[in-house]
Amino acid sequence: MATINLSISFSHPEAISSTIRYARIDNTNNPVYTTQTGVTVSPLIIQNVPNGQYIVGITPVYADGRVCTEVFQQTEGCAGIISFSAVLTGGNIVVSYNATSNVPFVQVNISYPNGGSFSQQYTNNGVDITITSPAGVYGDYSVNIQPVCDQDTGFLGTPSAPAIVTITAPNNSTLTNNTAGPLAPISLTAYSTGSQLIFTSPSVAGSGGVINFLLSDASYTALVINYGTGTVAAASLTTGTGTYTGVLTSGVITFNNVIASGGVVITIT
Repeated sequence: MATINLSISFSHPEAISSTIRYARIDNTNNPVYTTQTGVTVSPLIIQNVPNGQYIVGITPVYADGRVCTEVFQQTEGCAGIISFSAVLTGGNIVVSYNATSNVPFVQVNISYPNGGSFSQQYTNNGVDITITSPAGVYGDYSVNIQPVCDQDTGFLGTPSAPAIVTITAPNNSTLTNNTAGPLAPISLTAYSTGSQLIFTSPSVAGSGGVINFLLSDASYTALVINYGTGTVAAASLTTGTGTYTGVLTSGVITFNNVIASGGVVITIT
């Protein structure tokens, strides 16, 4: 249905006429009103307006010049979403929902953590909707759903409350302990404008024990490894910008002024 008729009924026995104005209000913050003056017949039928939700205002006009407050009514909005959820499955965002049968379509909207967005309409058949997330974009995705009552006129309902789907970047770095015994406990802290704990672990086994972790590409004033027990003779860090040698003090390995690119590979011997 692309068009509808507005039937406006009123009763003002003492008024000589009415001023009626109407505007479409779905999916806009700036309604544009159409006004008719000198209306004397009720109901007033306004034919073939685009299907949507409308606000109608009426002001009675009296022969003695009395000024009356405008009275408003709204037509029914687009509704029908009963339930909605979104989860991450196999790297894809999967939307589950339930909507009333009178809603022909639903629209899924996604705000990406990098500022991008996605919107697409789907037939309301109750089947889960699987959406491929953009490659390499990590963080919190805000997902909502709207009922679509008329695709032709863009008659949509209010978006649902958002569901947050978090996509975490995969590990891009390793620490390998090639000493004879475990280093326990062990942690890595990155310093730039502040400090960030990258990982902490009860221990990493000797003779090739590995810890996998994520380190963002950035310039760091220092990457500092703290460990409890263990004996370390040397340490190196390799990244896309080159190889760095660790400075050893008691229980601490420090890599200074590291420009990390594409993760890091730390080897402790």
